[in-house]
Amino acid sequence: MKSPDADPVQLAAAVSNVVHQHKSQKHIVVYSTNAVYSDAFKAHQDMRRMVAREVTREILVTDLLNHQCIAATAERGVHGFEIERDVVTENFKLGEGKTKAKMVMNYTFPACVLSVPENKLILFGVNTLAAYQQACTDGAYAVMVDSPAFFYKNLSLDHDDCIVTLIG
Repeated sequence: MKSPDADPVQLAAAVSNVVHQHKSQKHIVVYSTNAVYSDAFKAHQDMRRMVAREVTREILVTDLLNHQCIAATAERGVHGFEIERDVVTENFKLGEGKTKAKMVMNYTFPACVLSVPENKLILFGVNTLAAYQQACTDGAYAVMVDSPAFFYKNLSLDHDDCIVTLIG
């Protein structure tokens, strides 16, 4: 949830109003890649919201680069992140460096996030059977796929082993 020209507080109020009109609070979880928009929903306590991507990204990067789990000191709730993410920019004192690289989630990140009992994990970009099986192994609460219909049609899912909600 974000908009280039909307005030975060007004946007949160408008979305909350529509959700309440339709009595859909139990069916909606608000997510934003920008903490300003995610934080605007804190005023609407009955609206479920995911932890801002910046918070989850910090947990992931600290886990991958420093081999430290900081989930216990971070915001608790539903965390979501891509299983793979292109990372290309670093800021230096004398400018910016760009390197094409792919940050791939490893097995320690989900364990880190889920070491806090109040946390849940939604993985984005799960579009292969191998990625789905990894999400099952990692304890994901749900996965975001590009196309649930394509996913069900082209991949045989054994729901006896794992039940992970598909979101598309």
